[in-house]
Amino acid sequence: MNMQETRRFYEEVFGFEIVQHNTVSMMVRLGGQHCYAVVETGKPTNMPLLNHNGLDLGSVEEVEKAHELLSSVASEYGIRKITPAQFQHGNFGFYVCDLDGNWWELLANPPGGYSYVFDEPERDLTGREGFDEVALRSFMPAPPRLS
Repeated sequence: MNMQETRRFYEEVFGFEIVQHNTVSMMVRLGGQHCYAVVETGKPTNMPLLNHNGLDLGSVEEVEKAHELLSSVASEYGIRKITPAQFQHGNFGFYVCDLDGNWWELLANPPGGYSYVFDEPERDLTGREGFDEVALRSFMPAPPRLS
């Protein structure tokens, strides 16, 4: 990891607000109180895609614009991989692997984000057993639609 290259990517591409509070770490955020700690460990990062970070965008159109932008600057900023934008698990988005091997999902969520899973008790499978994939799909209500 090169702290200055990483900072440049996060500021210029993602638009993060950044405070570098020492030589090997910085705090980043985007339009809210939630922060990510970025730490230079001296070891390569190989974050699995399923352990990704998330950035909520305002609409399907914003996701499409972000995908186009990231695709156009991928070589300049050392972006390792960008998946196609698509509808999946109740939202529209795509994944990008940054120059340090961290995965990010940029997505348009339904109104309220993922909070609908807390508003519908039937979604909680705690204590339930014996579901297979087909049964789960037929049991679970569809997520709210994107507007």
